[in-house]
Parts: sequence; C-alpha cells; structure tokens
Amino acid sequence: MFGYTLANAASAQVFNKAANYIVNQLHFKPTEKALEDVDGSIIQCFRDGNDSIELSIDEQIGGVFVCSTRKLNIQCVREWETN
Repeated sequence: MFGYTLANAASAQVFNKAANYIVNQLHFKPTEKALEDVDGSIIQCFRDGNDSIELSIDEQIGGVFVCSTRKLNIQCVREWETN
C-alpha cells in the first residue's frame, strides 16, 4: 500500500482538487458516493481494474490523505509505503 499526505490541514479545496486529478488524470472511477462523518471527515474511494485509491479528509488528525494499491505520480507533502 502506498500513502501520500496531500495537506497538513483538513482542506475541502485540496480534497476536491485531488478527486478531480484522480478521475481526470489517473483515470480512476469513484466506486460510491463520498461518505461524510459527523466531525466533517470525508472518505471517497476510486477504482481502476484491480487497483484502488482511498482519498480522505481527516478532521481529527488534520490532513488530506491518499492510500493506493499502486504507486502514484502525485504531488504530496509526505509519502510512505506499507507492506
């Protein structure tokens, strides 16, 4: 799994820009409607064949994050990888 921190603060603008990039540039399709928590956190999932991306705003942590099953060419503040 590949992870990316897109912003160090919860930002709807960064989230929306990332969602548009994922759909229009990476050609992933949303799998369902975005889910919003009572605290304002939002999660949107995307799929391209066997690969998936989860885009989220986390209000408690304070950031915008992407987790992907494949390595992405995406601008970010921080990148990490898990096994």
